[in-house]
Amino acid sequence: MREMYSRSAQKFEDQILTVDVNIEQDDLSISERHAKSYLAVDDRLEYAPIQTIMNRFSNDLFIEWTYTIDLDREMFAVDDAACFKLFNIPHGGRWIRYLAEDARRRRKLSDNTPKDIIADISWEPNIDPNLKVLGEALNIELLSLTDFAAETMLPLGLDAASPSTAVKQMMPVRINFLMTTFLQMCRVYRKVLDRFVLGWEPSCFMFREMAFAVLSLAAGEVFFEYPQVLDAKYRTNGYYLLPNSRTPKCHTRMLPRFIHESHLPGIEPGSAPKSTSFWFHNVLVLLNSRLDLDDVEEASVVAVVNDGLGQGYEEFYAMVLSILDVVLIRVQKGRDGKPYIRRSSLMALFEFTGENSEYAHGPRTHRSQSQQGLNKLGSHDTKPKDTSLGEDDASEQDGAASGISADPAATGYFAFMLMYHFFNAAAAERLAGTKSLLFPNEILSLIMDFSDMRTYLALAQSSAFCHEISRRKLRLNDEYAVIGSGEDSETFVLEDLHSGKKIHSKLTMYQEDWLGRAITDGLKLSPVIGVANTDRLSIMDDVAIQLSDVTPKDPVWSEAEEGPSREQYGWSFPPNERDGDLIFSLPSYAYLGAVENAWGQYLSKLARDAGDPHSRFFSTMLRNRLYRCLLPPGYRELGMEPFQCSGFHAFFRHERDETPEEWERTLQYVVRQLSKLEARPRDRFQRWGHPVIVAFSTKAKLFYYVFHREVKPAICSNATSYTVEIAEKCTDPNPGSRLVQLITGEDPIDLKDNNGRMKFESWITFLCKNSSLQYNPYTEQFEREAEVDGGEDNEEDNEEDNEEDNEEDNEEDNEEDNEEDNEEDNEEDNEEDNEEDNEEDNEEDNGEDDEGHEG
Repeated sequence: MREMYSRSAQKFEDQILTVDVNIEQDDLSISERHAKSYLAVDDRLEYAPIQTIMNRFSNDLFIEWTYTIDLDREMFAVDDAACFKLFNIPHGGRWIRYLAEDARRRRKLSDNTPKDIIADISWEPNIDPNLKVLGEALNIELLSLTDFAAETMLPLGLDAASPSTAVKQMMPVRINFLMTTFLQMCRVYRKVLDRFVLGWEPSCFMFREMAFAVLSLAAGEVFFEYPQVLDAKYRTNGYYLLPNSRTPKCHTRMLPRFIHESHLPGIEPGSAPKSTSFWFHNVLVLLNSRLDLDDVEEASVVAVVNDGLGQGYEEFYAMVLSILDVVLIRVQKGRDGKPYIRRSSLMALFEFTGENSEYAHGPRTHRSQSQQGLNKLGSHDTKPKDTSLGEDDASEQDGAASGISADPAATGYFAFMLMYHFFNAAAAERLAGTKSLLFPNEILSLIMDFSDMRTYLALAQSSAFCHEISRRKLRLNDEYAVIGSGEDSETFVLEDLHSGKKIHSKLTMYQEDWLGRAITDGLKLSPVIGVANTDRLSIMDDVAIQLSDVTPKDPVWSEAEEGPSREQYGWSFPPNERDGDLIFSLPSYAYLGAVENAWGQYLSKLARDAGDPHSRFFSTMLRNRLYRCLLPPGYRELGMEPFQCSGFHAFFRHERDETPEEWERTLQYVVRQLSKLEARPRDRFQRWGHPVIVAFSTKAKLFYYVFHREVKPAICSNATSYTVEIAEKCTDPNPGSRLVQLITGEDPIDLKDNNGRMKFESWITFLCKNSSLQYNPYTEQFEREAEVDGGEDNEEDNEEDNEEDNEEDNEEDNEEDNEEDNEEDNEEDNEEDNEEDNEEDNEEDNGEDDEGHEG
């Protein structure tokens, strides 16, 4: 299994995630598009198998249980909350007994779960003990938020509970607009962070990308793109194509989607630096997780300060970021020549509490207090004079207010605003006194007005004058800039950079209805990060805001044709006669699901043509014998109940996978599956075996899998060769020996060959003519099912199994504590009910049996 999934992962990286730099809108044929889709890896996938799937939370309402098998971390999880060690999970369904819920009905493991079966997926940081000693020597001063804002930047009003309308109107348009975008980001990714952030280590792709997005918004190193004008043909693969008008500005038209991992050949995926420590807009940033742990917070602050001092800087700005929280640090040279270090307390960007988190053991916002080793000094004799802030910072602060809002998504308002001013202060200090040696300021201003977005942002970091120009307005892209506020806090004044026209536009959070259509009219915008390197741009298309009364200059993209899609067999009424011949005309690029569907339609047509009255139900009885997600990659299985057409089974693979080695591997898998079917206990009726089809597209072999018998039975006179072989091998304990070929020959039958097709169809017609009877391979006759002593058949077996399990459980439960009994009984009942519901759904509609399950 591991080898199989490893090959699939490598194929996904090489064939799908790595995108040709010269890709064009219409240069791929339909077969090439199928090959470049993530469905080419496995067409059962609902989404591209990236590290964290955003869309998986969109239909939580219809999913009762979610199971995850993580081979990398050796873990089996239920609802991403109750986690078992994969190698030590209790068998026979006993693990269900350890599932519990807290008072808020959040999934968790029960308190009596043995420690040796629990998998802890939270990342545990290793703390260098030397950092504690170093922290005491550095004498870092911990300030309250009020004091830190006052002493390192400018006073901020902290009394307001949330950003009021009046306050937002007084705020500079640049920070107001960026703040709105950040709050939308908080809302969009809140569920993802709640579910996964504790398991991310700082160096992992997801952590770095999410943290870098926060930094980019706070520093203003973003521009805004219109998703409607982008070619979305490859959106499900993780990227867009830019319009042709952008080609001169970018050497590639590919625009990757945020955290979807698509990238150019030889280029690292994503936009974030590979390292967890880097300089960004003159601020030394350290990414670290679990800042909610006091020791980790303290050690991280010491580490980033020591890093900056070790690089030879006597004065610098630093920051520790965990996505959820941030600590700001100012290092200056004191009057005594020693470093004078001040830091803020831990500030929450995303708030998670026991009340608003969806997980019993999810992330929790930590209210930072004065910590050991971080001394708040009573004397300020060593303080230097801080001259890094100018008068314009005061104007930006005017009227700003913040605090903890009742809305968890708005909690990071104050922390984000401090980060914004922190980056501005760092840039202002670095650029103080700088000017262009080539152009006067008037010319620089004109250059910025007419430059493209990337040049504009680069100029903003080149001189004090250009930096100041960039702070007076927010350049959205090459078409519009936000230059002022309107009559209310949601209205902004935009300037059309081509015509100079001023437009009053209302900014709102973009929202869609259940059909995916915008609820209100307006232009949808999404931030693009990674601006410094055009090879590593990422569009955060899940984070969308909306502006009224503006239109893009590029035409809106209209989808010309549907891309590759998932397929599987599902019966229809009335049946389409033409579908029965699909198997003979499938294109080579068709996915395995199309092969499964074509085979299902073909077999259903043969059953109808057989003329047996019962065969009209064939298409409804033919269905997946397993949840499709449990099948190995590259395999499909259809089958009948034992009382219909002798319960034949069919296993399919794609012709592109056909080799002698794969035939052997497939037959081994078929034997394993059929031997499990044979081993089911308490069969009410006599079973001799099952007819079996094994096919690679149109190349097929027909077998009979005979059940084991202790004594060789008598056979009919003038028995055929296969009957003789079945009788000879039925006593062999090896299941592989009991798979007997009905149509002999070393090579498979090619259904596109008329002779082979006639042989095959005659057998299927023969089985379906007497579909309600069972074929006896020893007499070569169809017989009514003879009842034998035992339990129920198939699903009736399952019902009896469940009843017996319940009785056994109840007996065991009576010996245990009553409260534990009730919890376990309810959990087991829920699980069994869910499994029975899934079986009923599977019978009613084969096309729906996989949608609510993840494996």
